[in-house]
Amino acid sequence: MGIGEIIAIVAVCIVAIGLVATWKRNGSDQTTRDIIQAENMATWKQEIRDDIEHVQEELKSEDHGLLALAQGQADFRENCARLSTGLAGKVETNSSGIKELKASKGRK
Repeated sequence: MGIGEIIAIVAVCIVAIGLVATWKRNGSDQTTRDIIQAENMATWKQEIRDDIEHVQEELKSEDHGLLALAQGQADFRENCARLSTGLAGKVETNSSGIKELKASKGRK
């Protein structure tokens, strides 16, 4: 075996050792990245759950949730009914006056 063959074998061994070390380092780095990513994902999911719970609590709130909206609609219906009844009463009360006005316009 000549000196050139020995140098070639040593060079191949050095490259092989370097590749093994790189693969090992990259593997451990990837594991670390995977762990960090999993922790970040868990934190993000918990934040989403907290946001959903907060929205649900707000919807159940009597001050500004769906209950407040339902109460506002009930109040609106009541006010509309009161106004309609009041208007109908005024029209009925003033119907004779309206008829007289129509009759007087017809005479002219």
